[in-house]
Amino acid sequence: MNLYNAARMAEARSIEINPLAITNDGRWVVVDCHATVDDYAIFRHPELGIEVARELDHPATELERIAYKVEQSDPRGTFYFFQMEQNIPEDGKNKNGEDIIGFHGAGGGGSLLNMDGLSRFNFAIANYCDTSKDPPASKVYRAAKIILAQPNIRGYFASGSGLAEQEQFYSARGFVKAFREVGLKIPAVIRLGGDREELAIEILTKYLSDIGVPVEAYGKDNASIFCAERLRKLIDEGPYTPKGPDPISNQDEPAQPYTFKTLTGRWTIDHAKCAGCDSSPCVNACHPNILDIKDGKVVLNITEEEALSGRCTECLACEIACWSMSNRAIRIDLPIEGLPAYIGEVRDSAPQEVS
Repeated sequence: MNLYNAARMAEARSIEINPLAITNDGRWVVVDCHATVDDYAIFRHPELGIEVARELDHPATELERIAYKVEQSDPRGTFYFFQMEQNIPEDGKNKNGEDIIGFHGAGGGGSLLNMDGLSRFNFAIANYCDTSKDPPASKVYRAAKIILAQPNIRGYFASGSGLAEQEQFYSARGFVKAFREVGLKIPAVIRLGGDREELAIEILTKYLSDIGVPVEAYGKDNASIFCAERLRKLIDEGPYTPKGPDPISNQDEPAQPYTFKTLTGRWTIDHAKCAGCDSSPCVNACHPNILDIKDGKVVLNITEEEALSGRCTECLACEIACWSMSNRAIRIDLPIEGLPAYIGEVRDSAPQEVS
């Protein structure tokens, strides 16, 4: 009964006594007990002291805590992140001479297959990451920025099973926003196999061709081993001259701001810039039809409450369309709690060049 009550109290997914022992005086004693608490029940049990509901083999790192907050605040799709290399040398190589890279998967089985392929080309994995089950573009964007916050990684590799049912162009937009925002410095190979992969490849190729480092995009017809080999070649062909940060969002202070909150961020347009646009590509790109034009200005076609509840899916299509075809009037802010401070600490602790 004590075991049963403990399971109920902790909302355990499983609980086990093993072994039991009999003492010399005939008493039964529980020598060990293991309980696995349901990840989705952790928030109801602060008394358990579980900071990150992940089965890690080490105390949670700061970057893992940051990533877990993203998952906690956004139930759409999956974002699973943990670090396998925590102190990456300046040359980006481990003690075996392998290049350490950021890994971004979509689905556990496909990720394992891809990681095996990478190991054949002298790569080591800095982190494991999974964004699957149809995540929004905003979640893929946050995952990419967290992966890229790991200092000294030599490349970026993203690939899932190749048969994913999720719409791949959402992930592509997330990569575009993240890569341009941080100013990608390392080669990347992105394999987005699944629904609408052709559009995803087009988005990545079109909007990342000028950043100064190669980003190659592939679909399910290109095997993971081929993609791993491509990343090997791109890294070996370096160094490159990165363009640096060049965000797709409007970086100017809006003169006539129109803004509303989304589920995990904030959408803003500068109506002063909007007034000079005749084609309205942002409205045309908004397939959920939450944007409209009134009196020559882009506004919500739904209530602010509906936008906040998730009717705005944070697909990023309007922001990219405005950046590429109009006056760069739109800014979508998708904050990642704790990440700016983490990046600042990493930057401040890095060895300084002496002239």
